[in-house]
Amino acid sequence: MKNYLVQCLFVFLFFNFSVRAVFAFEEEHEAHEHGHATLMLVQEKDELQLIFKSPAMNITGFEHQANSPEQLAIVEWANKSLSDAARLFLISQNARCVLEHVNIKSSLLETADHSDEHESHAKDDHESHNDDKDSHSEFEAEYHFECASINDLKEIKVALFEVFMSIEELETHIITNASQTLLELDRHNVSIKF
Repeated sequence: MKNYLVQCLFVFLFFNFSVRAVFAFEEEHEAHEHGHATLMLVQEKDELQLIFKSPAMNITGFEHQANSPEQLAIVEWANKSLSDAARLFLISQNARCVLEHVNIKSSLLETADHSDEHESHAKDDHESHNDDKDSHSEFEAEYHFECASINDLKEIKVALFEVFMSIEELETHIITNASQTLLELDRHNVSIKF
């Protein structure tokens, strides 16, 4: 009986530890994996929304706050590149989709916007910069389209891999009026078909 209880306790502890470890790994793995990014596509009536999320490392090559003119230039390039929806997403022309707005968010962009202020306070911020080097920054870009002929939307080719060479795989969630789909896109498979 004593051995049985010890075995049960061991199995319970092992199982509990394993489940926690798996969940912790998956959470960390999903939340922040270099080379990996996500895209959510939501189509409702004549509206098309794309939300792209990626670790900053895939976009700029670093995740800490920009601390040199070269890094500030890279952050500005990233912002400009992410804002160019027509280059990143080649949407079936027959769907007649028009970009309504783009919204790019990242803590790295906040630094670029306040670079002058940063220079004047560089000495005070030195310690916080050291902390930032270990942080996990990301970019989030949201694109909103209005499509005059949404029923003619047959394909979207994703050019993110061409622009941001560090992206290796793109976990793509597609939610439309008709269905929900999960796709894994990569350099050899860049098309979302409807």
